[in-house]
Amino acid sequence: MGGKRLLMALAICGSHAAWAAGPPIELGMISSLSGPIGDQGSEYANGAKLAAEAINRDGGIAALDHRPVHLNVVDDTSIPSVTRTLAIKLISSDKVPVILGPFASGPCMAAAPVGEQQQRALICSAASDQVTQQGYRYVFNRATLAGTFTYAGFRVLDGLSKSSGLDLKKVAVIYEDGAYGTSGNAQATKAAADAGVTITDRIAFHTNTADLSPVVNRAVASGAKALLLMVYTGDGVNIVRAVRTAKAPVLILGSGAWDSTMVKMGPPADGMVALSDWNEDVAKPAVAGYREAYKKAYGDYPGPSAAWGWSDMYFLKAALEEAKSLDPKTIRDTLAKLKTKDDPGLAVEPFNSYGFDDDGLAIGQVDRVIATQLQNGKFVTIWPEAVATAKLDTSTLK
Repeated sequence: MGGKRLLMALAICGSHAAWAAGPPIELGMISSLSGPIGDQGSEYANGAKLAAEAINRDGGIAALDHRPVHLNVVDDTSIPSVTRTLAIKLISSDKVPVILGPFASGPCMAAAPVGEQQQRALICSAASDQVTQQGYRYVFNRATLAGTFTYAGFRVLDGLSKSSGLDLKKVAVIYEDGAYGTSGNAQATKAAADAGVTITDRIAFHTNTADLSPVVNRAVASGAKALLLMVYTGDGVNIVRAVRTAKAPVLILGSGAWDSTMVKMGPPADGMVALSDWNEDVAKPAVAGYREAYKKAYGDYPGPSAAWGWSDMYFLKAALEEAKSLDPKTIRDTLAKLKTKDDPGLAVEPFNSYGFDDDGLAIGQVDRVIATQLQNGKFVTIWPEAVATAKLDTSTLK
């Protein structure tokens, strides 16, 4: 049903139904439209704006007299101190009842105390789990956490082993020795045990190490059939090159954040698998229409951040319909208890339910993660089978 409603909403892009609507409902949105994370933050805002337009064409918020929604989007320039100032303005001056965003961990951590003190719900997107460890009641984190990908990585390897018939459950963990890599490695023991995976070795290195062939050679010598990488993009490129130079028949499992870099790398990167929580070919009927509508509006096809903005806006719509009120506390209480399973937001996502747990963290964390593989210069979804469009290409594993 959610997919059908999305297709209908996208199909009437040029029409305007006659609704007895009141003045627009002003909703706040803080995103990073510029600065280091400006590309992702802009996509996030664009996805939410596209959803708001579709919602308005479809009659706005029915429970509030079909009033349309208007997103008051502000740019924090990727600077947390600016985020805090903007949050204060949206709440104190603009009087918005709820804020979508901020985008990314630093900005979200900066705005969270403001939302809590002023009692305005924030639906932020932060890979750090610190956001929901402060006891905040008005802060909700819609993101898939960085640590989730550690658990999901072993789960993916178990699933791919079963679907391909190959033994990919002997894994070497390769990680950079900073905060990102060490935090992921710290969770590896339990995550591997839960998935029935054997860790053959754990190898740390300094990020930006020029020659990672000794690391790769050690990992291969450990008997690993797969390498789980907790590293940054540049190091990932060097590891892929070292694996291909050594002609080692191991599966490389890394991050979906590297997709564009690996595509540019060309044939040596073919066959690598990336963890993500969205891909443009997710096998759901509404995805193709959503992609085309986004491209028509913004000139490019959407990435994961745009899909997040789309689904977040629809979740907020569902909360307003359920709350039947613009009272900030009522909206907060509705967000805390609401669980959606059938709406146009989920029609483009690989997961099938949306909501938050008692700490304000998005539910179904591991179930959100998908695996994509670079095949012939393009990343395609290979796991889980419910949303996959291709099988694991095993040509680099022989």
